Amino acid sequence: MLTMTPRLILRLLVLICIVSAALSALWASMAGAVDATLTGSQITVTYTEPTASANGQPLRDLRDTRVYLQMSGQGPGLAATVPASQVEGGGTISSVMVVPVGPMEETDVGVWATATDLAGNESERSEQKTVRIDRLPPAAPH
Repeated sequence: MLTMTPRLILRLLVLICIVSAALSALWASMAGAVDATLTGSQITVTYTEPTASANGQPLRDLRDTRVYLQMSGQGPGLAATVPASQVEGGGTISSVMVVPVGPMEETDVGVWATATDLAGNESERSEQKTVRIDRLPPAAPH
C-alpha cells in the first residue's frame, strides 16, 4: 500500500500546479472573442485561430477549431468542426450556421469556439457572443 508522506503529497501538489498552469495557458490562447452576425436565422461566426500553446510557445499542432451554439433553454451543441488553416494557427475563420428557429419563435443563441491540438486536447471556450433571433411579429396596434 502506498503511504502518503508529506513529501509525496508536496510532490503531487507541485505536479498538479505545473499541469494546471500548462493547461490554463493553452486554454487562454483561445480565450479571445468570436464575432457572430445574424441574417434571418443564419449566424455567421468569425474568429481568429490561436497561435500559441498553453505554455506561451508558438503553436505547432493545431488540428481544428470547434464552434458551439446554445439556444435558450437547451444544452450546448457542436455546430461545426473546422480544420485548422495551418498547424501554426492564425487563420481568420468564418462559418455560416443555420439555427432551427421556426416562424413565430424567438430565442437567444450563445456562440463560442474552442481549439483542439493534434493530441486531442481541447482548449477552454472563447468568450461567448449572444445574438437574438426574433421571428415573432409585433402585436397589432390598437
